[in-house]
Amino acid sequence: MSASGGRLVSPLGLANLIHDCAVCYFDNGYVFQDALALSAGRLSGVPIISGHHAVIKFGGLHDLAWEMLGKRLLQRFAAVHVLNASDACYVRALRASKVFLIAMPVDLKTFAPRPKSEEFTVAFVGRLHWQKGVDRLIDVIKLAHARFGARVRFAVAGDGPLKVALSAVADLPNASLAGALGRGEVAQLIARSHALIMPSRWETFGMAGAEAVACGVPLITSGMGATNEMAQDSRGFVISDCDDPAEWCDAIAALREETEAAAATRSAKLRDYAEKNFALGKVARQFDGLFGAVLTR
Repeated sequence: MSASGGRLVSPLGLANLIHDCAVCYFDNGYVFQDALALSAGRLSGVPIISGHHAVIKFGGLHDLAWEMLGKRLLQRFAAVHVLNASDACYVRALRASKVFLIAMPVDLKTFAPRPKSEEFTVAFVGRLHWQKGVDRLIDVIKLAHARFGARVRFAVAGDGPLKVALSAVADLPNASLAGALGRGEVAQLIARSHALIMPSRWETFGMAGAEAVACGVPLITSGMGATNEMAQDSRGFVISDCDDPAEWCDAIAALREETEAAAATRSAKLRDYAEKNFALGKVARQFDGLFGAVLTR
């Protein structure tokens, strides 16, 4: 059984809900909600797995709570599930045992390599929010227009509170604003692009990045969450100064200058990484291992 912290009323309420379950997977990584889940586990006798699908460290009081309580709480879970290597290191430092790093699965049939657009295209797919670095994206599009003209096209898909801010680039010939798209449309957009740009300020996994990797499309990323691992080993670019649009444009320029053979090699490496890490069967077997480790403890 799985449970979401935002829907919980009390430890007793959760305990009554899970009392006849073999194990409870509790999502998310907020320290006070985890305390509630542990109390429910103690009342019901059901082992609790702590799943961390949201960013663990936000700064300020939230991080202080982790430092004060995390070491006392995380080690009491039957297991901990994280989505990226940085979080795995952090929770181990907080004395968590049985830490499982398991990625999110990607539909590798829908998200697959396809012929590219004739124009060099950089895609952005995601919520139009400050978290996703949409303000950074706007600066990159403006500088790219100055450097490359219409030779580099940006295809932006998504909706959110910063949709209005994108009006600053809506009239530029290198920008196309697609709005919210269905999954099939997203797959087509990403696969036909030459890169996916992810200027996020924080991520835990980065689903759009994983989908791009499955399409053989390199990432240009701030390196947040699992996107850092996805872009390593010449599969993509991790930007060091994320507020400098020139560095983003330099990465775009490097991809534009690649030979067809180099681009094909990079694409094959990306697809291979996706098949090894994001295939549904592989992820399912890893979760089997996670639940098996808890049930046989």
